[in-house]
Amino acid sequence: MKRKLLSLHCLLIATLSALNFSSASAQTNPKDRQVVKEYISQRYLYGTCDNTGCKSDKLGYKFQYWEYTPSDYISNTTKKFPLVIFLHGVGEKSNGSPNSINSVLVNGMPKLINQNKANYPFVCISPQTTWPVDWQPEMVDELIELAKSRLRIDEDMVYVTGLSMGGDGTYRYAGNNNYYKNLAAIVPCSAFMSSTDPCQIANIPVKAFTGKNDWVFASSQNAINSINSCTPKPDPLATLVSTVGGHDGTAWDAIYSIDNKELWDWLLSKKRKSGITNIVQNADISDGNEMEINPNPASEKAYLKLTANSSKEVNIFLINSLGAESMIYNKLSLNQGVNTIDLELNSKNKGFYILRVVGNDGTTMEKKLILE
Repeated sequence: MKRKLLSLHCLLIATLSALNFSSASAQTNPKDRQVVKEYISQRYLYGTCDNTGCKSDKLGYKFQYWEYTPSDYISNTTKKFPLVIFLHGVGEKSNGSPNSINSVLVNGMPKLINQNKANYPFVCISPQTTWPVDWQPEMVDELIELAKSRLRIDEDMVYVTGLSMGGDGTYRYAGNNNYYKNLAAIVPCSAFMSSTDPCQIANIPVKAFTGKNDWVFASSQNAINSINSCTPKPDPLATLVSTVGGHDGTAWDAIYSIDNKELWDWLLSKKRKSGITNIVQNADISDGNEMEINPNPASEKAYLKLTANSSKEVNIFLINSLGAESMIYNKLSLNQGVNTIDLELNSKNKGFYILRVVGNDGTTMEKKLILE
């Protein structure tokens, strides 16, 4: 009798194990890993309409969004993941009904996830705005901060993309309030540009996509031209890629396809730039030697301008807050007068540093920097 009970017990365990395995396998489908979430905003101004018109003047809006996590998010508990914010077009706005969140699944990234056609290797947040309001930079910023607080996000790999009105929202976020400092890159699709500063956007990589038959193609090109006209010019220059289709799903399915290596390989190679955002203290300089760092603030590349009172060789060091010293240049020859030297800083961690220049004539010059 005991032997029969043991067999039954083993059979029960085997059956339960099979059920658990099936459940775990089901969660590997992209669609099952995209769920609806809600959040009450303290920054997003939503709209009300009456017989005098519409206005955006209300706080406390409860908005919905789709949250997608990659297949290894649960199993890899220590890994931090890139974050992509996807902004929908005008046709997917909420009408106030809780079920209207499903309209976000009509186009773009959430559509391909919902159809199990895109197993993206990053977190994707697809929020929904509501009539009559277009995308507001404050809402996008709040959502990024929300994702950082709730999910394991690599803060140096945060991206925004969107199509049509969402492409304009992408530009708006990157071009207002210095929000570009939160981003590694943006990908506007089928997008015009409005209410934004293109020269803020010029601080980060931009790759735009638009269908060759899209009625906004000229506007998309104008947006790229505006960014590339900034001084100094963006490095690299912003680009516009022509794709199949028009202002429709044919173009957007092709753009956001997991097989579009031109997009995803490019995007995930970009990390947020470290930059000199503050020069805390000028060096105590004497004997006619001077140094300054430009631009300030800077991106991942800055320029050290050294004015030497005579020709000399110098060693240039970067010293972190723990006193660890790394040599940037060894026996660099300076001419008498002004010398301009590139500083590559994108591989450095954020924090406090001292930049020290030591000449073979015994002169030493320093500046204190903060990389953010």
